[in-house]
Amino acid sequence: MKDFLKKIPLLGWFLRFLYNILRINNLKHTVYMQQTQLQNQQIQLQDQQRQLQDQQRQLQDQQMTTDSIKASLSHIQDEFNSLNQNIDSIVVKEIFHNMLGVHQRVDQFIFDSKILINSDTPEASAKLESINEKSKLFFDDYYLAFENKFRGSRENILQRYREYLKYIDIDNVSKALDIGCGRGEWVQLLQEHNIESYGIDINHTMVLEAKSYKVDNIINEDIFKFLKNIDDNSYDLITGFHIIEHIPFEKLLILLKEVQRVLKPSAKAIFETPNPKNLLVASLTFYNDPTHLNPLPPDVVKFMLEYLSFNEVEIVELNPFGSEIHIKEESGSAQMLNNLLFSEQDYLVVGSKK
Repeated sequence: MKDFLKKIPLLGWFLRFLYNILRINNLKHTVYMQQTQLQNQQIQLQDQQRQLQDQQRQLQDQQMTTDSIKASLSHIQDEFNSLNQNIDSIVVKEIFHNMLGVHQRVDQFIFDSKILINSDTPEASAKLESINEKSKLFFDDYYLAFENKFRGSRENILQRYREYLKYIDIDNVSKALDIGCGRGEWVQLLQEHNIESYGIDINHTMVLEAKSYKVDNIINEDIFKFLKNIDDNSYDLITGFHIIEHIPFEKLLILLKEVQRVLKPSAKAIFETPNPKNLLVASLTFYNDPTHLNPLPPDVVKFMLEYLSFNEVEIVELNPFGSEIHIKEESGSAQMLNNLLFSEQDYLVVGSKK
């Protein structure tokens, strides 16, 4: 084309000029497009640079947060170690004083026993009775400490008992008796609802503990002797929490029969005891208390009340282990093990007098 245009002098020059102008416009457009692309790329690079700066600041903030957490954890660890040392020191001192007290009591017991072995005078009999009383008080003190350690604080037990109120008709209860009342939590709760409530416990130290919390009508006496002096149809409610597993079978039947006698018609009896359907309870935690005799299967206790003419007897299982210790696997075997090991630790047996 070029060679052809060159052969036409004027027209060829004009056409070449026009052709070059068109090329210049195309070049300008191409340059403009490239410049625009460069500007866009520059903007993208600036955005990427800002993102990198933001990420760098975030990393710096995270590093500062991590350093702060590490410092806090280190401080907490130091405080925990210091607390452990203080606890260890307190425990060692407490054990030392307790052992010293036990040692002194044993020495006194041996000394007094030697005198009694060689004497049958009235003074010796009185001394022997005094020794028996001291031994009983020593056991009573131990059992209160045991309750505080393994049973739980009064606040925790009060909170648990508040859930039990739904199993009684408070509006129709005017007089109640709690057998083996211990520290008096249930009696206190009933008295807060303006119910004339009495608690009875053979443990002298427990009774003093309950009275120290300003719980009224707490009696230190053997329950069998107490019930003998109670008239028929006297109480609207009789309860016993973690007491029946302490009583031999023959005496337990007698106790339940006496409870049935002194209850008013339609009044309720409620007893709580460890649940042997939970294998951890039946094989381990039940025996934390050396005064427990044997676990009581729910169906057996239910039958005992029905045999003694209680009406509408039901079993209510309570207080399962927390789900956080359950086996998380989704299988039938895992569910079975969870039911056997981590199910309800206690149960109530609830019955009404006909």
